[in-house]
Amino acid sequence: QHLEITVDEVGAVVQDLGSTNGILLANVRTERFRVHGETTFRVGRTVLRLKARRAAHTTEVERLGTAVAASESMRRVFAALRQAARTNISVLLSGETGTGKEVLAHALHQVSPRQKAPFVVIDCASLGRDVIESELFGHVRGSFSGAVANRVGLLGQADKGTVFLDEIGELPLELQTRFLRVLVDGQIRAIGADKAVHVDLRVVAASHRDLRAMADAGQFRADLYYRLAGVVIELPPLRDRPDDLELLFSTLMDQEGHGDFVPTGELRAHLHSHRWPGNVRELKNFVQQVLAGSAPAVAGLNEEAESPSFKSAKEAMLALFTRQYFTQLYERCGGNVSEVARVSGLARPWVHQLITRLGIHETRLPK
Repeated sequence: QHLEITVDEVGAVVQDLGSTNGILLANVRTERFRVHGETTFRVGRTVLRLKARRAAHTTEVERLGTAVAASESMRRVFAALRQAARTNISVLLSGETGTGKEVLAHALHQVSPRQKAPFVVIDCASLGRDVIESELFGHVRGSFSGAVANRVGLLGQADKGTVFLDEIGELPLELQTRFLRVLVDGQIRAIGADKAVHVDLRVVAASHRDLRAMADAGQFRADLYYRLAGVVIELPPLRDRPDDLELLFSTLMDQEGHGDFVPTGELRAHLHSHRWPGNVRELKNFVQQVLAGSAPAVAGLNEEAESPSFKSAKEAMLALFTRQYFTQLYERCGGNVSEVARVSGLARPWVHQLITRLGIHETRLPK
């Protein structure tokens, strides 16, 4: 028994059963992959062509803002966002890094009554601790060294609109108290100002962390968590949304001006066999690699083209090996970059740069 093929409602899954020679997909050995549409693969000296019963593109497509989905799980997310958009309730988007939280927050704003007002993004993870208070609340001229003019903070700029607090779990505890007051009474006071001013905000927050667990551990204010978590929406990772893979790939290609691009069976097989630890963000990078001709799965994308040279085929296989090796090692090391560097025997700065480029850096690992 060399392999097992399982047919389900979205296609077929090919699983190697511990054979000696394994399965070769696009000339790379693999143990498991999912098929939508049609693809070819090799077992020993035999080339097999597999056509799945049902292709993903037959699934109904739904749109929300610039976001698209065919999977049932994401269509439920869209429905929850539309429902929340009708009110002013705070929304907390939870999910792994790269699942599209900012895109969905903007989509919520676009279908809400505040759609013509500002949509302001605040990346809590990137704000410097020495300027974060000024960035959020603003300041008046002369309130500190370097304050040469009055400045309206990001919260003030979002008045009557929506503020998106990305990675809210990174907000320092000392500022969480001040931010809580904004949610409670709608008042902000700039640094050096004599009095507070009123702001009318719709708040959408996001985090890849478990804020509820952080609150229980005293690492995040519980009262702020419950203010933010009026509606909590969990975004599923891309690996759990097989119906969305080819749709998102085609949509991203269209955004790059290549809407007529037709992926081969080998490329589709790669889309469904890869775990996508960086989620949609990693898929965007992959699209750029495909367009540049440097994607690990594009050796032989054009079935009518000549066979690749030894050098290009070797580079493609090496790129695929590198991605698979570091993805698996990163997960096994629990996301510890220093441990990844130690096990691989490579310099930590180089490893950090590589896993960031591959789109797996700081990805929340599956439980």
